[in-house]
Amino acid sequence: MSFRALAIATTALCAALAVGLMVAPGFFAATFGLDPVTEAAVMARRAAVLFVGLGGMVYATRDLPEGPMRRGVALSVFAMMAGLVGLGLAEFAAGRVGMGIFVAVIPEALFALGYARHLRG
Repeated sequence: MSFRALAIATTALCAALAVGLMVAPGFFAATFGLDPVTEAAVMARRAAVLFVGLGGMVYATRDLPEGPMRRGVALSVFAMMAGLVGLGLAEFAAGRVGMGIFVAVIPEALFALGYARHLRG
């Protein structure tokens, strides 16, 4: 996938997560097998705002030419996605989340692989 297409897909993911976390934070908690308590909802809504910023930054870089800036963006998003995969798997292995975590882990792994392809060169 081209860097541009990957950046746009990442922006769409961030937008969807921002809206979902802001409007229905309990849904995400329930999907992961967690109790949708007030504290989790507060943190989910705060994370929603972070996704707005992240999506905007990635979108702004969609047309960067190959070079150190684009590799830096690719490395950053790769590290974030790979870290989320690792964290999701660790939480699942520890029994703190249910099978629903794979709704997040699978796309995160695909995005990590997509960005890994742009680390070369």
